[in-house]
Amino acid sequence: MTMYDNPKARKVLLDSFAQYCRQNKNARRSPNGYLPWNNFLKVFFEALNRAANVETLLADGPINESGKAFLHACHALAGIDAPVRYVSDDMAAAWEHTRLPRFNHNHPHILPAFVLFPPLKNRAFDVWPENQIVAQVVTELADGGLLAVSLESQTKSARTVEIGFSSSLFLPDENFDSLQGTDRQAAALALNAWLIHTYEPELITAESAAKTAGAGFGRQGASRTAPCAPTWIGRDFKVRRIVQAAASSEPGIKVRPHWRSGHWHTVRHGKGREHERLQWYRPVYVNS
Repeated sequence: MTMYDNPKARKVLLDSFAQYCRQNKNARRSPNGYLPWNNFLKVFFEALNRAANVETLLADGPINESGKAFLHACHALAGIDAPVRYVSDDMAAAWEHTRLPRFNHNHPHILPAFVLFPPLKNRAFDVWPENQIVAQVVTELADGGLLAVSLESQTKSARTVEIGFSSSLFLPDENFDSLQGTDRQAAALALNAWLIHTYEPELITAESAAKTAGAGFGRQGASRTAPCAPTWIGRDFKVRRIVQAAASSEPGIKVRPHWRSGHWHTVRHGKGREHERLQWYRPVYVNS
């Protein structure tokens, strides 16, 4: 039995999440080109409320999978204050063109949960479709899987965009590489971000914190707390680009621009090569 089976515990969690939103709406600043943090908190509850139905969550009896996903995400934010990561343009493009790996219990999870913000419009490469994920909450599950709760922009007309909600479950040893559309985006974000944290943490960097505003000369009172500076995945990462001529006797002919897909490969290491880890072989953009 979990806390999600108890309506009183669910109410405590929802109340805690509402308080978290009130207290943290100005706690972070998002870079230009990303969903603002305060907007994220606002639309997160609104979108998920429509999908999960809070009244149902507070009622007696079992709840559906959508409701459980909502509570997982609320707990990640309000319960453990999951760290926030902003995915750079080039990193988002590289993930879109990396074959999704299988993962298993031999690969440790470094974080129990995290929040991801991909670029609203990828300026380096046109990789995200019209309806795209604008934020995602990823939580580790007891069975070793990952649950990704995504907020998606959904274009209704030329001037109207709504934010929708979806959840994706990624279990060990399953193949997710055939997914398409926003399902593929959700998997690319959740799985690659988890693997980067675990195996290539050097790609995660934090901006310097902004200076706090003082109270002024001769004035009393506490200084104003500045919002948290962004932490990036791949802030200085650049997709490798190469120029390749076609195998032809005619001069001046070039190969059409295309991607060579990347992948995660299991390598053995340590004494007796008893341990294994995943290594990312980056995608390459040809004839950029």
